Amino acid sequence: MKRKKTGIASLMPPFAAVPLELTNDPKIKLRLKGLYAVLHSFCGEKNPRMGSIIFATKHKIAERARITRDYLLKLTKELEEVGWATIIETGRDETNLVVLRAWKNQYVDDELKEEFKKQVEEMRGNSK
Repeated sequence: MKRKKTGIASLMPPFAAVPLELTNDPKIKLRLKGLYAVLHSFCGEKNPRMGSIIFATKHKIAERARITRDYLLKLTKELEEVGWATIIETGRDETNLVVLRAWKNQYVDDELKEEFKKQVEEMRGNSK
C-alpha cells in the first residue's frame, strides 16, 4: 500500500492574497482592500506580464462581496483609479475581465488587453 504524502501545503485551505503595499497604504480605504481580497478569491490565472486575472460575472462577485452590483461597479472603478486593478471591457454587459495588479500602477499595455479579450471570446465559444 502506498503511503499518502502529507505536508503543510496539503493542510492549508485556499486563501486570497493582498499585497502588503496595498494593505499598508493609508490612502486606500478598507472597502477597496476588502474588494481586492474578494476579487482575488476568483483568481484563476496569474500572468507575470499582467497580474492576477479574474473572469467572473458582476453578479457572482457582488454576491460573494455581499454588495449590490451598482456598488461593485463603483468600487472596481475606484480600485482602478488608485492603480490596483485594470478593468477590461469584454463587450458583454455582465462580464468584464478584471486584472488585479501585483504592485501599484503595474503597466498593462493595449496589446495585452486585446490578447485577453480574444482569450475571453475563445472561452465563450468553447462553453456554448
